[in-house]
Amino acid sequence: MTPMNHKTPEASEIEQTNNNQNQPKGDHMPPLEERLLQWQIECLKDLQDTSLSYRELAAKYKRSIDTVTKLKRRFDVERPARAKSGPPSLNSIAPLSPGHRALGIRLNVYRGSKSYTEIGDMIGASRAAVRHMERGIYEVTLTHLMAISKMLGVEIPDLLVPHRTPTVKR
Repeated sequence: MTPMNHKTPEASEIEQTNNNQNQPKGDHMPPLEERLLQWQIECLKDLQDTSLSYRELAAKYKRSIDTVTKLKRRFDVERPARAKSGPPSLNSIAPLSPGHRALGIRLNVYRGSKSYTEIGDMIGASRAAVRHMERGIYEVTLTHLMAISKMLGVEIPDLLVPHRTPTVKR
């Protein structure tokens, strides 16, 4: 009968083999892919390639948000830029028509150093409406067109004719 703390030769060999497998020899460390768990590898790929939020990644891999955040920091992962939410900016909205844009250009030239509010008071529109008119993204009413025509001293049909720069003959 063997004592409890005495190991059989087979058990000693198995333990020694396990210890040798767990410890790197010398300065050699196994490659990073071998040290990471499968979920960590997949999560790192998702961090780099997708715009999923930390919350979405945590839910996908059944981890906490802190764990996903720490993984990102540990491996200095660059995230793709997230799509901006909310309404589009005025710069990204195209004018409704060349006529709307022409009216906007004329309003802008006339406005000069005046504020949107001042022009709005003159034509009976809000500051935001005047700004949108200048961008050509506002559906102008006949009442507004008549007020703008009177303010600029131009007939209504002429307000909507697109500007053409004179060409220089060479």
